[in-house]
Amino acid sequence: MPLTALAAVLVHAGAKLVPVRRIAALCRDHRGEAVVLVVTAAAIIGTDLFEGVLIGIGLAVVKSAWQTSHLQIGVEELPAGEGGGAREGGVGAGPDGGGPLMRVRLSGNATFLRLPRLLDALERLPADRPVELDWSGLRHLDHACTVALTTWAAQHRARSSAPLAVEPPLPTVA
Repeated sequence: MPLTALAAVLVHAGAKLVPVRRIAALCRDHRGEAVVLVVTAAAIIGTDLFEGVLIGIGLAVVKSAWQTSHLQIGVEELPAGEGGGAREGGVGAGPDGGGPLMRVRLSGNATFLRLPRLLDALERLPADRPVELDWSGLRHLDHACTVALTTWAAQHRARSSAPLAVEPPLPTVA
């Protein structure tokens, strides 16, 4: 069998796998998936089938890792008297609390991939202000982030007289 005939059969079979009519909608609605599709197709054409598929799988793994580790960190300043109320020594209350409450809301997936960003955001918080850490919006919290949050909370309590509210309560690390 001539090699060109085999190549033509492969190109024809591959072209039938690509949803040509749906590419515009795919690009509009799911850009990441469209990029994986286009790069995989280009890699198959540019190299060979095996290497192109491996490149596509690698790109899909990277895309999935980025999506599953997406973490939003929102820091808002609430006037004194709002927020946590009487939890942990009066978070949000008056002069002994050190001023307005800093509320840190975490949502998404807190994994070790986003740990440096999380710790940077927490370290930028003023040490003399009451802090409320709300992680009720997290879908996933891995062990590395749990340990880091526990350590940060202990350090914050040690160096600051301002109250710290953490919900749900962080487990103690032995």
